[in-house]
Amino acid sequence: MADNSNIRFVLFLALLAYAAPLCFSKKSTLSPYFYKDTCPNATAIVKRVVEKAIEKDTRMAASLLRLHFHDCFVKGCDASILLDSTKNITSEKGSNPNRNSARGFEVIDEIKSALEEACPQVVSCADILALAARESTNSSGGPYWEVALGRRDSINASLIKSNKNIPAPNSTFKTIFDKFTEQGLNITDVVALSGSHTIGKARCASIKQRLYNQTGDSKPDLTLDKSYADQLRAKCSNSGKDDQKVFDLDNSTPTTFDNRYFKNLLDHKGLLNSDQVLVTKNNESLALVKKYADDNACFFEQFAISMIKMGNINVLKGSHGEIRKQCNKEARLIKNARCVTFKQRLYNQSGDSKPDLTLNQSYADQLRTRCPRSGGDNNLFNLDIYNYTPKKFDNSYFKNLLKNKGLLSSDQVLWTKNGTKTKNDKKSQELVSKCADDNDCFFEQFAISMVKMGNIKVLTGSDGEIRKDCRKINGNDA
Repeated sequence: MADNSNIRFVLFLALLAYAAPLCFSKKSTLSPYFYKDTCPNATAIVKRVVEKAIEKDTRMAASLLRLHFHDCFVKGCDASILLDSTKNITSEKGSNPNRNSARGFEVIDEIKSALEEACPQVVSCADILALAARESTNSSGGPYWEVALGRRDSINASLIKSNKNIPAPNSTFKTIFDKFTEQGLNITDVVALSGSHTIGKARCASIKQRLYNQTGDSKPDLTLDKSYADQLRAKCSNSGKDDQKVFDLDNSTPTTFDNRYFKNLLDHKGLLNSDQVLVTKNNESLALVKKYADDNACFFEQFAISMIKMGNINVLKGSHGEIRKQCNKEARLIKNARCVTFKQRLYNQSGDSKPDLTLNQSYADQLRTRCPRSGGDNNLFNLDIYNYTPKKFDNSYFKNLLKNKGLLSSDQVLWTKNGTKTKNDKKSQELVSKCADDNDCFFEQFAISMVKMGNIKVLTGSDGEIRKDCRKINGNDA
């Protein structure tokens, strides 16, 4: 493991530079100590699982580092890359940069499982990706940096942006530079972060163009060292049969995080075109390549600074996004509702083209901005907007109702109902008021009611069965 003592102070200052403006709002703060009270062993848990995974498969270090990069460049560092496709989501896993290439999802799932056991629904998947990238780098001999935590998880993904925003292996220097600057990164970040290719592998399909048809004239990339190119062609044919074969990005020290990558570029032995152009197409990037090739400590210092910078791209904080229970699934059903479920309240409550007058007017106006009369049906809204407490099961819901800010009509009628008041109406109002005033009373009655509900028409004794697979009746394999 590398000696990082000389760069810790610089990295701390870099962390402050990107996190300090957020420190005046507790709910919007990114801090290395974000989970100090709520999940104090979070970092240790991530480190343990990552180190175990790398011990089993050394390539996993690069894979986890790459997941963080491919996540941040799409919609920001929000763990959108981890989401599977659903009726409302098209997964980024199927994009050109990720399909048959992105890996390490099972390690992230293992980390999340361990964290959920230790501190349920506290640590975000976005923070897991950021921590796993740091631990993967450090465990491979690279630098250590403080990771500012407090990111939240997205509730959607973008296949389009995944295809658009992530540089391809055959990208030109201008394309790479433009895609980085769109994320607020500069040329120093481009070169330093490209240094992550000191570990990991790439498929034959990603380098084949360089070997056989670089510019469409059926000729190879002449900037690639000829003897190295011959070695690659011996195992990466132009026929397509070898497309899934993998090659070390750094053929000198492939599992050690060091500055050998930059020395390879100066020897014209960069595996990917997107790496070699740092030397052949821009003088400023060439100067940085030479600098890092000569000074490993300098590379480590800048890599850590650039990782901190990248890890802060468009993060979700405070009440934005969510904390997923499973990293591949959005948890929105717990605390969100779609526009379509309450649109009638906003525009046509009783069929007379008038809104629900029991809904707080200012709240209704806020809702209409994102839930228009036409369209926006799948836009999501928090069920609990009062003193937003996403990590806490509490009585805020009832306080919403007292302020006529129940999102759903089926909720608000517990407090305010159109028409004649009945005995049950009065009773529900008394209970809402009581639960709003006394959280402990709500908790006690909720538990009693859950026990009661859990005993509805249960099958016991010889009735029913014990399924082998919860989704199938025993003996029915259809």
